[in-house]
Amino acid sequence: MTEFVRRFGRHRRRKSPARNSSGRSEWHGWGIVVVLAAHLSIALLDGLLRGIGVFFLSWRDDFDSSAQATAAVSSILTSVYSFSVLLGGVMTKHCGCRTTGIFGGMLTSVGIFSSHWVKEIYQLYIAAAVLGVGQGVAFNAVTVAVAMHFKSQFKTAYAVAYAGGGVGGIAIPPLLQLLLEAYGWRGAMLVISAIAANLIGLSALCRPPRSERCLHAANTLEVQMRSSFDESVADGSNMRSEDHSVSDADFPEVGESGGERPANSTTDDFTEIDSIKTGSKSVKLTHPLRGFASAVGLDLFVKSYRFTLVCLSTIELGFASYGCSQFIIPRAESTGVAPSSTALLLSMYGVGLLVGRLGNGLLIVCRMSAETASGFCLSMAGVSLLLMNVDSYVSMALATFTQGLTSGAIYTIFIVQIRHYVGLEHFGVAVGLNCIFNGIGGLCGPLISGLLYDVTGSYKTIFYLLAGVYFAGALQTLFFPLLKRLEPGVENTEHR
Repeated sequence: MTEFVRRFGRHRRRKSPARNSSGRSEWHGWGIVVVLAAHLSIALLDGLLRGIGVFFLSWRDDFDSSAQATAAVSSILTSVYSFSVLLGGVMTKHCGCRTTGIFGGMLTSVGIFSSHWVKEIYQLYIAAAVLGVGQGVAFNAVTVAVAMHFKSQFKTAYAVAYAGGGVGGIAIPPLLQLLLEAYGWRGAMLVISAIAANLIGLSALCRPPRSERCLHAANTLEVQMRSSFDESVADGSNMRSEDHSVSDADFPEVGESGGERPANSTTDDFTEIDSIKTGSKSVKLTHPLRGFASAVGLDLFVKSYRFTLVCLSTIELGFASYGCSQFIIPRAESTGVAPSSTALLLSMYGVGLLVGRLGNGLLIVCRMSAETASGFCLSMAGVSLLLMNVDSYVSMALATFTQGLTSGAIYTIFIVQIRHYVGLEHFGVAVGLNCIFNGIGGLCGPLISGLLYDVTGSYKTIFYLLAGVYFAGALQTLFFPLLKRLEPGVENTEHR
């Protein structure tokens, strides 16, 4: 009987879920609330980002502007959103996830609310910039909040949270269309600003785990004790200099060895220490760029070569994914497909995006490394663009679904890789830098693809080029093992 209990207990321990350092499961308590809050926040952020094109015709007619000037609203929103994630990383590192997320939610709501009163198209550009800053800051805050609550199960947690982008991409655009038909675009903006204000409440739920709060309190107490100790030492030295009747023996000092201060030591030691402190301050002042580079995470590129390679792959991913999304419908219409049927292709893309972000958790079941999974997904994304050149509606539908499936999974996998390469302490800033490179690819992809069409007059050439970009990114993943041996590594002070 005892042998049966021992074997049964061993089996139960082997099947138990992943647990943190305190012995509790990570899928327990407030971590679930944080994942759900991040899921809904990303649904609002990505849904607004992808559904803003619903107002394109209304803006063009109301402001009597050209198509290029009207499309610039979406370009400004997308680029500022990508570039502002770095700002969110810096704020998260210094102010915490909850405060940063609330600030981002307020900016998002204010940016949409202010667009109700614009009279010129350039004023709408300013409102779009404010909206993009708020979205980027809020996105970084909820991403870091999930990383703080989940360590060994971060892949699954972030897949569930990031799947909100697919949900928002499917649900938000039809809602915006209904609001536009019911209230006009100005009235719709008022309603949307109230909906976006929910980001404030969702960000308020993203409190740090108890271990991080205790660590922050301990660090704060240490700083306060150190400052009070320095003040007491300064007061004691002033007392000795003013009152000569008090001897040094009444104030024994602790030396470097931990014992009392030697009798032959004089006040010159304090002068020497002060000079050392003054010298260290002067050295820091002579190198202000080093502190700036460390604050914005630029030193991560020389400490983690694998993170640098991920950022390079993100440029290629943004280049190809944003470039192809602009020409899916024109390519289908060029083959004689009806406009009503071409709209279904974008719906297939949204469904694939949702499945891809949720399906990232399947990689854990398959026990596939993140590097191998990213290379596989990049290869499949390249194959999907080759299918777009087949003059068949079925192949195009399959291609758009596969494109959404693979691109959604790749973005999630890249976040998991960044979390592993730079650690939790630098994670927020690293995500911001990675989103900047994604924004660079998103800006260059449509421009170069459009230029290629103007030169060749063929959509097939565009998809051949973008497929080659995907295949080049897949080949780059072969360098991850080599870079792991060469890189110096990032100092990880994560509290495990």
